[in-house]
Amino acid sequence: MKRNARSLTGIAVSVVLGALVALAAGDGGARAGALTVSLWCALGAFAVNWLAFVPAWRRHDERFYDLVGSITYLSVLILAVALPGGVTARSAVLVVLVATWTVRLGSFLFRRVHQDGGDGRFDRIKFDALAFL
Repeated sequence: MKRNARSLTGIAVSVVLGALVALAAGDGGARAGALTVSLWCALGAFAVNWLAFVPAWRRHDERFYDLVGSITYLSVLILAVALPGGVTARSAVLVVLVATWTVRLGSFLFRRVHQDGGDGRFDRIKFDALAFL
């Protein structure tokens, strides 16, 4: 029970902090509809991770954790560029550099976890849905 309360608190704090940072970062920035681009990106990041949680929880499998992190980065990157605000030469270079680093790091971590057969950091929590989330 105490662990569930701590997990729920952690989830709530993560969502609130993510929203506050996205709101602050988007202040005066480009908008897409009623929301700022940074808020759309934050919502996208949470959505990717929450969707990835479902099959991971069903299998009690953390092997795709780092890959999902990379997919999140790439999704947010694409979303930020695709939404209004315009692409400049500077932003295009940044997108290519961040995407390159994301693919390199994500593929390395993914291969390492699959070679090791898992990630020991998750052994205690992967059977507890709230802690795993």
